[in-house]
Amino acid sequence: MFDTYLENYTTQPTLIPESTVQPTVEENEMNAYVLSVIDALPASNPRLKEIQQAQDEDEVCKEVKKYCMDQWTEKDHVTPAVKPYWSV
Repeated sequence: MFDTYLENYTTQPTLIPESTVQPTVEENEMNAYVLSVIDALPASNPRLKEIQQAQDEDEVCKEVKKYCMDQWTEKDHVTPAVKPYWSV
């Protein structure tokens, strides 16, 4: 189930120019870590699917996900509901 998540996570386009991206860990190490975290979650696959669906329907979660997948804007340009998730 979460193979799709990992595939989407690693293939999403980014707004950051490729030349400015300096990875701090190797991609295969990051992927292994993400999979180990997902495997260790104390929830069944059906429950994880319910959580994923609820997050996909939640407006704040959708906005946070958009910023995480693309790029965060300045703090004064995000909606008040998302400001707690914005960090310096």
